[in-house]
Amino acid sequence: MVVENKNLQVLRYMFHSTFLYVDNMDSATLKDAGNIALSQENYAEAIDLYTKAIKLDPNNYILYSNRSAAYAKNKNYNQALADAEKTIELKPDWAKGYSRKAAALSLLGKGVDAIYTLSTGLHYDPANIQLRESYKAEMENSAGELFQTFLDDAARKRLEEMYPKADVKRDDIPLDRLREILMDKLTQMDTDYSGNLKKESSSPKEPSPPPKETTPAQDKAMEEKNLGNAAYKQRNFEAAHEHYDKAIELDPNNITLLNNKAAVYFEEGNYEKCIEFCKKAVDIGRENRADYSLIGKALARIGNAYVKLGDLKNALNFYDKSLSEHREPTVVKKRQEIAKQLAEDEKRAYYNPQLSLEEKEKGNQFFKEGKYPEAVKRYTEAIKRNPEDGKLYSNRAACYTKLMEFQMALSDCEKCIKLDPTFIKAYIRKGAALMALKEPLRAMKAFEEALKIDPNNQEAINGMREAACACDQSPDEARKKALEDPEIRDILADPAMVHILEQMSHNPQALREHLKNPEIAGKINKLIEAGVVRIHIPLFDRFALTRKKASITRINVNKTTSPTDTPAMTLVLGKPLLLSMSSSLTVVSGAVDCFDSLPLSKVTYGRPVPGTLEPVTDLKVALSIILRRRRSSSGDLVRLQSVVAVVG
Repeated sequence: MVVENKNLQVLRYMFHSTFLYVDNMDSATLKDAGNIALSQENYAEAIDLYTKAIKLDPNNYILYSNRSAAYAKNKNYNQALADAEKTIELKPDWAKGYSRKAAALSLLGKGVDAIYTLSTGLHYDPANIQLRESYKAEMENSAGELFQTFLDDAARKRLEEMYPKADVKRDDIPLDRLREILMDKLTQMDTDYSGNLKKESSSPKEPSPPPKETTPAQDKAMEEKNLGNAAYKQRNFEAAHEHYDKAIELDPNNITLLNNKAAVYFEEGNYEKCIEFCKKAVDIGRENRADYSLIGKALARIGNAYVKLGDLKNALNFYDKSLSEHREPTVVKKRQEIAKQLAEDEKRAYYNPQLSLEEKEKGNQFFKEGKYPEAVKRYTEAIKRNPEDGKLYSNRAACYTKLMEFQMALSDCEKCIKLDPTFIKAYIRKGAALMALKEPLRAMKAFEEALKIDPNNQEAINGMREAACACDQSPDEARKKALEDPEIRDILADPAMVHILEQMSHNPQALREHLKNPEIAGKINKLIEAGVVRIHIPLFDRFALTRKKASITRINVNKTTSPTDTPAMTLVLGKPLLLSMSSSLTVVSGAVDCFDSLPLSKVTYGRPVPGTLEPVTDLKVALSIILRRRRSSSGDLVRLQSVVAVVG
């Protein structure tokens, strides 16, 4: 029989779909014929053609790859997997083999194994687009399987309890769609060794180039390097130097060898030599386009050497250079530590209480002259010279208040209080800043803290009176203001807190139980302070919630509507057992006399109420004296409508 040329044989196969010429075909021709059969969906014929080609060329990995595709199309997934594994065995660095294996595994329902296979392929060819796309698709479609793989029985049970309507055991992986995508990819044919007929729909990435061949000198250098490493581990530094020197002589452009020799100098404590060799390593690495991580390693070692030499600024500089080459987590951590230490050293070097006092006096003078920006500069300089002097922050807060920078004033007041909790001016200035920020409830708390230090401080008393009046804003205004606070928004977004507040609105007694939990109590107190939650309690019911010997620090008179237009009172009470920093109390016990002529500043714990002989030793006694029923001078009954209690 006359052997026809390859192209004619393939054409005859295309038109007649016959095996008359198969016996005369070589492996390459059989492969091309198999490709045509596969494209015509003649899967069994394609498998037979690839099998005959493999008999002629059993080490051709492309033939196994193509037959794997044909088996998969013919739904013989186990055979497809076997051929894919043979492909990888013959050519472990070829991305297509991993793609074939992953496709077969996925079609067998082994999504997790497919993901592992694809990740292995990406290790050999990280830039391969086909592998990347397949990996992404497999991760998305096998999410359910991954979830089931790592979810233990206990975790599944907890999820079922939390989400009774959900079926966490159900696997909703759209395998049909995944199979369709993978089957389409399987039709893409590979080129043979000589680059002949190529039927792939898109150009595949060329296989990764083989490892660069080494010279005998480089091989010998590696032997010396390994000997040097062994000596280094045994801390035989002299021998390590000898081996590394020989290795460098054999392979002078190898950055790793220079890095290793520098490491020996570092361990010996010869930091200058270490820096010298690291710099050589960086230069040679850049000349020979070495890996960025190796250059970064050399630069980081320079930084380490400068740390040992006590030159932290240079160390920080070289850590930054190292991170610009390669972002190594350990270097990031070292860099942060050195930066922090440098900042602390600079602060200590700048510390000078005497110069701080001089700057403070300059600031005081500018403040008296109304030159507030200049005063801020001087107080800031004084703080830098002595950051532990809390009064400096308070002085600067006063300047910020004059400049209407209330948030900055508040911040400085809080710093002052942290440093000096007994400095009353800080609380008063904090209250003023909070009033300017339209937060009267928080301002009342600040003024009350001031009154704990000095109950007769008129500035604090006036501030409390002003804050109490400002608290009469409508609930809607209070809520609108409160919702500007992220912490308030987070509390109100918590489903558990929403349930608790709803329960409290229907059952006020539930408040007592919830306040036993410190975390919940803190959140409720925050809402009450912000005016979001208002608690209304009959006056004498409040005694059950109050300590028996709570002090009355003062009584403020506010004008509110009453039958005789008599002012009502705002009482400042001692700390209650359960309630928050502020509570709105309603008097339901009838009409009372308001005692608007009572000397307010003298009503204090342990002293008699003016006009009586009874000392204020008990909250109930105090209220019974002040709020007892009487007729006004006009003979009309006066009803005290509300009492706002601010507790400390």
